[in-house]
Parts: sequence; structure tokens; C-alpha cells
Amino acid sequence: MTDFFVEEVTTELLKTLIAISRKSCHSRGTAEQLKSSIEELLPIIQEIKYSGVELLVERQFQLNDVKPDDGTAA
Repeated sequence: MTDFFVEEVTTELLKTLIAISRKSCHSRGTAEQLKSSIEELLPIIQEIKYSGVELLVERQFQLNDVKPDDGTAA
């Protein structure tokens, strides 16, 4: 039951990220808004990633690709 819930939350988070990215590719202001939105989601993503709940391999790879900003991006 918990695995299903975590997978559903993860799926919804990724859908939200994709929707935000599609809307935010047009200007620097919206890019900053995208960055802010993603940074707000990072704690949730990290919590799911390290919760010990077994996810589908594809979903785990997607979560592993999400990295916190180290401040080096332009």
C-alpha cells in the first residue's frame, strides 16, 4: 500500500515538473520561477528517494537524476 502511494506521489511530482518546464521555457523570469518551484519539491523528492520504498527501476532512475543545485549553474 505504501509503495503504491509513494509511486503515485512520485508520478504526480514528475508530471508537475514536466508541466512547469513546458510552460517556463520562454523567458528568464519564468526560468527563475521554474527553479524556485523545483527547489520547493526537492525535499519531497529526496524524502521519497531515501525512504527505502522500492520503486520501479525507471522511476528510481528518474529520481536519481534529480539533483539539488550546487550553485554553479549560470
